[in-house]
Amino acid sequence: MLLPNKPTFAGDPSPPPIFSPPQFRTPGFSAAQIAVLFAAFTLLISIPIWTHPLPPLADYVNHLARMHAIATLTTNAQLARFYELDWQWIPNLTMDVLVPPLARVMNIYLAGQVFIVSMFALIISGALVLSRALNGRWTVLPLFAIPLLYNRACFGWRMYLGGPNRTVNLTEVLTTSQPAEQVIAGPETEVSTDKTQATTRMFETVQDGVLQRSWCIIPGDPPGTYTYDISIDGEPRGEFVFCAIEIPDQNPNTDPRELSCPNKFNSVERARPVSPKAS
Repeated sequence: MLLPNKPTFAGDPSPPPIFSPPQFRTPGFSAAQIAVLFAAFTLLISIPIWTHPLPPLADYVNHLARMHAIATLTTNAQLARFYELDWQWIPNLTMDVLVPPLARVMNIYLAGQVFIVSMFALIISGALVLSRALNGRWTVLPLFAIPLLYNRACFGWRMYLGGPNRTVNLTEVLTTSQPAEQVIAGPETEVSTDKTQATTRMFETVQDGVLQRSWCIIPGDPPGTYTYDISIDGEPRGEFVFCAIEIPDQNPNTDPRELSCPNKFNSVERARPVSPKAS
């Protein structure tokens, strides 16, 4: 028998004993507690989604309109005149597959909200499972990624028009103080040759008296002033001015109030022209 204090000699086939210090694990959260925290934080982070039928998430409104077209194409003769489905195997089909069936049992706005919150839950649950696979136990660390679900600099405008829900003809002219390095635009948008102006013409829905659009900053967008001139059904209705500020060296301690920008925010509502009364 090999004892701890027994000397070993060359040629001795017995391996030397290995002593490891006792392992102490600090108490943590149980799987049930982490599940409760996951549900609570997911509900908290999704409040902006549930509280408005059209969350200001980049071009979400356009995607939602596409979901409505897919869901009603077989029963809407007007849509069928201009659109047809051409299914292909591409990576980003999740919304196309899930939302149209939901829209058949609930309104399209609620279907979109359910989809977004489900994607939030899927992303964070994936981080939890990955952490479990790497560490061998459940931890709360992946929950710190929840605030990063809203991870882009986004902005937009919102205008109260009143009246019933309806579709209007929207013309939106964006003018930037500097040219963009690259422009990603759909067929409804015409971009000037110097890349400082983009004119979008499209039909938008007034929901509960409100019309709104929003975007997110992408690589190549210039810093400086962004001016949006809004016309509805051919009539000028408003001007919105935003300012994109580039933080030097991406320093998180920079105070935005100390950065120079000509227009941090401004909006002007233009009165509708009054039709002359018939004499």
